Amino acid sequence: MTDWAGVAADLPNPARTYAVVIAVSQYAYGNPDWDRPALDEDAARFTAWLRGRGVPPEHIIELKGAEATVERVRSVLANQVPGWDGEFLWVYWAGHGVIDKEDRLRLLLAGQPANDRRNLALQDVLTLYQTSFLPGFTRQTFIVDACQQDAEELRITLSAPLDLPPSQEKKLEADQQVWVAAQLNKGAAYGPQGGLFSAAVLSLLQQGRGLDGRLAEAELRRAIQAEANRSGVGGARGDLQKPIRLLYQNSGGSWDRYDVLLARPAPDGHRLTGQVSSPLVAHRIPLPQPGATTHAVPDERFRVRLETLWCLTSGHCTDVLADPSGDHLSEVLSRTERLLHRVLSSHDPRYASSAARPWYVHEVDTLREPASKDELFTAPPGSGKPGQDLAERGSGLIVRLRAADRPPPDWSGYLSHLRRLAPELRAVVVQIHGADENAVRETAVQAARDLRCGEYLFRRALPPGRPPVTAVSGPVRTLKHAEDVQSTLADTEATVVRLDAHAIVADLNTRDNEAKRNDRTGSESPVDPPSQDVHPAAHRGELPSRGDWQAERDLLAKVAARWPSEYPALAEAHAADRHGAGRYASLLLAATDDAELGRWLGSAGQQPPGPEDFPGVRIPRAVADAVVLRLLRDQESRKPPELYGWQYAPLSSAVRAAWEVALRGTPPTLADIDRSEEAVALDRAGLLAGTDLWTLDPKGLCRGTWSVLIRRPLTEDAATWLAGVPEARRRLVGLALEPTVLDASLEWDEPDYREALRPPLPSG
Repeated sequence: MTDWAGVAADLPNPARTYAVVIAVSQYAYGNPDWDRPALDEDAARFTAWLRGRGVPPEHIIELKGAEATVERVRSVLANQVPGWDGEFLWVYWAGHGVIDKEDRLRLLLAGQPANDRRNLALQDVLTLYQTSFLPGFTRQTFIVDACQQDAEELRITLSAPLDLPPSQEKKLEADQQVWVAAQLNKGAAYGPQGGLFSAAVLSLLQQGRGLDGRLAEAELRRAIQAEANRSGVGGARGDLQKPIRLLYQNSGGSWDRYDVLLARPAPDGHRLTGQVSSPLVAHRIPLPQPGATTHAVPDERFRVRLETLWCLTSGHCTDVLADPSGDHLSEVLSRTERLLHRVLSSHDPRYASSAARPWYVHEVDTLREPASKDELFTAPPGSGKPGQDLAERGSGLIVRLRAADRPPPDWSGYLSHLRRLAPELRAVVVQIHGADENAVRETAVQAARDLRCGEYLFRRALPPGRPPVTAVSGPVRTLKHAEDVQSTLADTEATVVRLDAHAIVADLNTRDNEAKRNDRTGSESPVDPPSQDVHPAAHRGELPSRGDWQAERDLLAKVAARWPSEYPALAEAHAADRHGAGRYASLLLAATDDAELGRWLGSAGQQPPGPEDFPGVRIPRAVADAVVLRLLRDQESRKPPELYGWQYAPLSSAVRAAWEVALRGTPPTLADIDRSEEAVALDRAGLLAGTDLWTLDPKGLCRGTWSVLIRRPLTEDAATWLAGVPEARRRLVGLALEPTVLDASLEWDEPDYREALRPPLPSG
């Protein structure tokens, strides 16, 4: 390992720099395999580097080995750090990490084997240090060398996170940069000499890169790979390890996310411009047929990243977004545009002559249309005034309307009026928001019809059944029978309930068993009386009969909508213990989200059900495809999917092609990603996770590369790849300068590549 004490460059202000260096290397879990003695060496090297840059020793607190106790860690973070008077704060952490049900990173502390997995929730520290609790430190850099694997999948029971002081009043002047070693559901590689991530970070710092905490994503990834090649640690795992970043900017206090959700929604009244409650993921939804009474469920084949979709538009574009969260998106989009412009300008100085495309906000007021450009635009924090030189990319506009408010009588005429006021508008997004998801989607459908879009985008505020936990006050009913659930759902009065998930599933199984006996004897099954705490007048609706999985699905969907914090436990119990065709009800709900389907299959046990376990059910192709792709994604911890009988399911050709790639055991090739459908299937199956897509297809020749691009965050690596593809390919996404030489072969197949960016949707 390198001697990090040598001085190669100076920190911006060592006398005003403080640091906390923590390595949790000894765990009292009764298993020595948990211990990581090499982490102490990583911590020592980081401390040596700080001292070599002139940081006074008394400005550094180092906890490692036996020193990193629960009490000592809390004392440092909650008591000592707030007492410092500085400008730059570095926090280095090395140790085990897992993610909880809300996808929050929990950093494990030493505890007892079975009942005390003490931990620190990283987001709690980040939130606390963004308030007046920690005055003065305007630059904060967190380096976290830890895994982000699912605690449930690892069979780890977490205690409550470390108790920290309550957050104080928000302050916006701090700039927080947070680097975590691995992406969501990935591990961090380490060896006898320490972690790859720590070595990579220190190598860049030693070269004078990122001394202000602003590390470049592409550089860090290359450094991790270089360390893997040099040390021989990780092998293929080193190829897979990619860090993620969470940035809290000082311009408006906005979160910049890459591949992980580290923050939950802010409390009401504290949501800041640019702070989003979940990743910018949405699904393209076809408009329903006239007279349809239900909304189409999301299809993971048509998932998109909004910042990628809208920042890579050519010409004029109009989209409608149904977004119950109501997040303000303009700053996130403007920040992505600035990243894109910076990378392109570094590759071709001609791009520097024009400005990055800014995004603005317009709140619809149906009582009065805006009369001027100044009335139309609301600028995001840190952006310039409308009317500056915007070159060919023009500007973007988010038109926001609450579903509960009256929409314009003619959306097409309304947007035409806005475009006349601001001719430079290129991308316009109508964002419908509000607490009532059905109302939001109905309003979005009407807007899309008026605008003749043919489709709309639907963004879930959180994955299905994974809401933030809310406090409960007042009397609480505990429901243990399916009939009680049905009748309480029909009660229009506000009801606070707790669901005994296992008891409800056992009740559904009992009803099935009684129905089977009655089929043989011809007698009628008695109906269980409802619980005494359910009002008799509330009895409406019918319980699902044996084999009626549609009614059971509807019941579960109503539970998810009415009591979202209770649904996850019910879904997991349903997956684990429900018998027969009824089990298909919760599978069908989970199959609309690949991550949620992974949780369902995990709850179902070591041998998930096959098609034959759902008697009388005709499983549609989309559900069978989703199950197989998720099983392929989890195949390291499971048997191959064919052992569960799914090879006989009605699978699409794209999924069968992905299956063949998995069985082949070698990385995907250009031929594997040439077709859009097959590339998307490979991406969903996790078979592209260890492949550098931008190196595999550097010129963007495969249509599948573009289809996968639109599903992923627009990172610096992706922007660098776009800068290197031929001019005609950049024209697809509105990034081309005037071509000097016409490439007829590329121009000829341009329609095919445009279709790869927005594949045709099935009819609604």
